[in-house]
Amino acid sequence: PTIQAYARYPGIAHCQTKMVLGIHCGEAVDVTPDMSREAIRRLEEDFRFVGVQDHWSASVQLALAEFNATSSAELVKSAQARHQYTKRERAAAMA
Repeated sequence: PTIQAYARYPGIAHCQTKMVLGIHCGEAVDVTPDMSREAIRRLEEDFRFVGVQDHWSASVQLALAEFNATSSAELVKSAQARHQYTKRERAAAMA
């Protein structure tokens, strides 16, 4: 299989947009222009940090600096502490 075949697999199109909106990547959803705009708005306004997978090491170093962490384990623990909400609270916020 090729990356093109994967991209055409049902539900995979617009995976990142769906994930930013709280929709599972493989879910069969027709992403609208409004949904795309909302995903961009969330990235610009709600995300404190966005890394680049192709530059993983540099992204991790930048995240450590941004969050004043000394290790990736500390970074994960810090992120988990900031996101203590239930699935129901998250669903209500996403509605």
